[in-house]
Amino acid sequence: MQHYRKFVRVNRNISILIPTYNDLCLTQVKTLCEQANKIPRLTYEIIVMDDASTDPCFIRQNSTVNELPNCRLVRNKKNHGRAAIRNLLAEMASYEYLIFLDSSIEIENDSFLEIYLNAMTPESDVICGGVCPELPTNQSARSCLRYLYEHNYYARHSVDCQQTEPYKSFRTTNFAIRRQTMLEVRIDERFRRFGYEDVDFGRRLSLRAVPITYIENPVVYRKYETNAAYLEKIDISLQTLKNFEIELCDYSQLVQTARRLAIIRPAVRLFHSIFCPLERLNLTGRHPSLIVLNAYKLGAFLSLCTEKQIEQYGNNKG
Repeated sequence: MQHYRKFVRVNRNISILIPTYNDLCLTQVKTLCEQANKIPRLTYEIIVMDDASTDPCFIRQNSTVNELPNCRLVRNKKNHGRAAIRNLLAEMASYEYLIFLDSSIEIENDSFLEIYLNAMTPESDVICGGVCPELPTNQSARSCLRYLYEHNYYARHSVDCQQTEPYKSFRTTNFAIRRQTMLEVRIDERFRRFGYEDVDFGRRLSLRAVPITYIENPVVYRKYETNAAYLEKIDISLQTLKNFEIELCDYSQLVQTARRLAIIRPAVRLFHSIFCPLERLNLTGRHPSLIVLNAYKLGAFLSLCTEKQIEQYGNNKG
């Protein structure tokens, strides 16, 4: 196992990097600018990279990022995907520490940047600030599948819990990382579609023994797609998991559950083939259930895999 080399100092120089696709992030950038400009001796840049958005409204509004100090918008002519765009941003960045933020989040803590700066010590290579899911005032908690999932995840993954298994808890929504670490480890660019590129990045950090620190510095998530759109994303992520099943075997609870159900795998798949329409009806309806979601994901995943592939999980480590 390779132990990662640490720097002996940390500069107050940061690059804030925001990948976006058909999403408005102008308010987020303005908030970050206001906080950065209040911090003494801070040198910063904010780079927004548009991964070939197709919505003219978002393209037009985000273009005003270029009018803000120390900010620029880069538009890709072709879509590079969720992994490659973050690697591109790291290559483009100028400073020692990078803060990656999803474009769909909101920043409500006035000390957000200051908290990150205080956590950037010679011992910290990767720092994760977390995500707090909240509902828009006009939306019911019971009706939004994505909110139910995020809220349940947030409740079960406190900072202390995440620190016990740091590599299995990693998410790319809100984290800071040394530029050199990012350039050397990199996110696997084979992950182009929704799902698991952050899980795999946690695995890659683990292989290099890169330390991860979890802190209380969450961003707020309030933008939720429709239940049907989120279920479509789940289907894509399950296909991604199937494609990378060997690498992610030890990092996916779903794969581990599938391995434990060796005796009843045919029954689970039969159940899914019969009840899948009803499960989808529930999950896209007004009162989706996380129990149904878990059953759906297990059945759908097992339906994608052959018996031989599932049996290989225990024999092929990522």
